[in-house]
Amino acid sequence: MIVSGYQLLSVILLATMIVGFLRILQGPTATDCILAVFFFGTTGIGILLLLSLASGDTRMIDVGLVLALLSAVVGATYVRLGWLANLGDQGADHE
Repeated sequence: MIVSGYQLLSVILLATMIVGFLRILQGPTATDCILAVFFFGTTGIGILLLLSLASGDTRMIDVGLVLALLSAVVGATYVRLGWLANLGDQGADHE
């Protein structure tokens, strides 16, 4: 079995995801969690695109695009909820 460069890069990205997961276990704050979502999303997209190039299966590109959209929605939701929480905290200080 011959391993292509795309497959090798996919394995390297998978190794970085494992290291990132170990880092998440060390610091489970809300910011760490959202950064982990972005990290796993972008790395997962990279892995899917590399495997799509290696196999010639274009369906993985579609899955990567859906993953990118989900990551953007999660990020926007996190920022929105954080903004609302900060507004609520400021209102409690003024009373």
